[in-house]
Formats: sequence, C-alpha cells, structure tokens
Amino acid sequence: MDDRLASTLSSLKDHVAIPKLTDFVHKYQCFYSFDTPESPLGIFVNLFSFYSYGYNFVKLYYEKTGYRLYLNIRSTRTANIDTPHNDVAVDMEKPTKLGIGVEGGFISSLDKYKISNIYYLVLLPEFLYIPYSSDLPSSIYESMLAIIENKGELQPKSFESWEQQLFVSKHSETLIQLNCIEKIPSSGWKCYKCEMTANLWLNLTDGSILCGRKQFDGSGGNNHAVEHYSVTRYPLSVKLGTITPNGGDVFSYDEDDMVIDSNLSIHLSHFGINIAVMHKTEKTMNELQIDLNIQIGEASIIQ
Repeated sequence: MDDRLASTLSSLKDHVAIPKLTDFVHKYQCFYSFDTPESPLGIFVNLFSFYSYGYNFVKLYYEKTGYRLYLNIRSTRTANIDTPHNDVAVDMEKPTKLGIGVEGGFISSLDKYKISNIYYLVLLPEFLYIPYSSDLPSSIYESMLAIIENKGELQPKSFESWEQQLFVSKHSETLIQLNCIEKIPSSGWKCYKCEMTANLWLNLTDGSILCGRKQFDGSGGNNHAVEHYSVTRYPLSVKLGTITPNGGDVFSYDEDDMVIDSNLSIHLSHFGINIAVMHKTEKTMNELQIDLNIQIGEASIIQ
C-alpha cells in the first residue's frame, strides 16, 4: 500500500466502527434491492452503520452520508461433490407442507453447496478496491473482521424447523361456479388482461385466467387476479402450472391465505380440465417460498 493511500485511510477513522457480537449487522441483502453477496458485484457493507447496499445504491448512500469505507462481500456457490443429490427429483416433487426440516416439507440444500467468499475494502467515490488483509490500518481491519465474523441480522436456528399448515377453505363445499361456454385448455394460457404467460391464476367461479400480484422488485404479475376479486368477490383461484393429480396451489382471497380446495378436481372439471392428466410446469408457491428461505438460510453461513 502506498503512503498516500495509507494516509487517506488513516484520516477516515471517523468513518469506522467495530460492531459488537450483539450489534445489528445487515450484510446479506441490499436495503433497497435484491442484491446479495452472490450478485455479480456482491454487497457493500458500510464500516460505520453496518448497513448493506448493492452496487447501484451504495454511491447514493455515500452521497447522502459522506461515509467512504465499505466491506465488499462477493460469494460464489459450488456444488459439494461429496454430497450426492438429485436436484431434478427434489425440484419436481410437490411437498405436502411448506416447511424445512419437518416431515412432508423440503429437505434443506445447505449441505449441497460450498460457499466461497472474497472480501475487499472499497473506498468511495472512486470505487477503489483494496484486498482485505491485516496490512490495512488496524481500525479498518478490525471493523471488517468483526463484520465478517458477526452472525448478521439472521440466526440459522430460525430455519432449522419451520412449517406452514394449510387448511380446507370454507368455500370448498359451497363454491358457486358460473356457466362457461368455452372450456379451459390444458396449456398455452395467457392473462385475459395482459400478455403474461406465467404466474397465472384460474378463478374457480367464472374461469377467468389472470396474472398474480406484482412484487416489490417489479417481478411477478400485474395484479389482475386480485383486482378481479376486488370487483367480483369470487374467492378461490388455482395457480395454473401447479395442477397435478395430487392437487394444486389454491388461494382464497376472502380468507387471504393459501388453502386446500377439497373439491378441486370437481371445480376444475367444470371448466373442462381433467386433473388426472395435468402435470406441473411451474414452481409451486411452496417451492418459491422455500427457495427464498433456503437462500436466506444459506446466506447465514456466509462468513
């Protein structure tokens, strides 16, 4: 490290704090986006506030606060060749309940992967990357080390055993279904109100095919299914692409939860859909939620 850079870093002692083990350290996801240490440019943790930001937001935080020093964490995931597994079988098997480490739920894939990490000190606004080492000024090195060793905002025990119990909808036995002139095809669906061809929900009262909710990052759908419910009050919809002879993902807008439709095969046959020949083409809501929980669980072991 040249003398000029060493002098600059030494002058920024007011930009550095050393977190205690009990301090809140947010290092697994950007405050404003879905960037994580596994994103192409990693995550940037401020050495004073211990808040983390993706590449597109860290400069905005610098401009607002003036804090110049950040720990850049970059993580890569590789398959653990010592652990046999069959991803296809796991992905395609529909769980009976949303859970980790419980009977009928998903088996955690934490042991399938090895996480490798690279750390840099980043100086803003230049985005000067300096390899993490004990040669850095002691206060900066100790701050970075404490952030790396800190468990962060997540505790692994939260994910050791968890499940969601589904209940039979109160509408299963009493659902009114309107006459449908056209039968619903078994594939090739599209939202009736936009061009979306994924994340589609079939309303079990009138047969409308509409897209799901818009997520915070702009993904998902365009809210057409929930907007349809707000007008019609038709309560049950099933997610197309998740229907198999064993059932499908059913959401009750009235009960505001995923539910079991005990008469799903009858309700689908009303629209010409034979549940016995259907197969899964999209991830279930169980799988999407479990993917998120496993991703967070894996992030908790990144050091």
